[in-house]
Amino acid sequence: MNMPFGIRGPLRLALAVAAASGAAGGFDPLHAQREPTLAELAAQAAEQLRAQLPQRVDEVTTLTNLTAEGTRFIYEMAISAPIPRDRLEAARSAIQAQNQTGLCANAESGAFIRRGGSMRHIYTEAGGARFETLVAACP
Repeated sequence: MNMPFGIRGPLRLALAVAAASGAAGGFDPLHAQREPTLAELAAQAAEQLRAQLPQRVDEVTTLTNLTAEGTRFIYEMAISAPIPRDRLEAARSAIQAQNQTGLCANAESGAFIRRGGSMRHIYTEAGGARFETLVAACP
């Protein structure tokens, strides 16, 4: 499952600024402006991206809402296909592994997570069952 980093415009910019501000080692007191915090960048990106929703992620998944709580992005995802109750944990585990790998491999999301951010995905399948994944650390 491809995750919603396909809607990258404002988020890519916010994450790039966050990564650069974390790596910028110098401080110029004559031109000192407070750099936005990671939480502020996340809130700004989430607000801008919400205007593009809902957005299809793949053939069965739609991103329906995106919020930021501090440095955590919270994605609400609707799955149009039902998942049998006895397969929910297997589906959650597979999606968790895919999210972990994909988000950490992506330059922007990986940098965001390595700086202390996280990405929580809340999935609701067609029958109403819900499960979550969380990516809060990258190697």
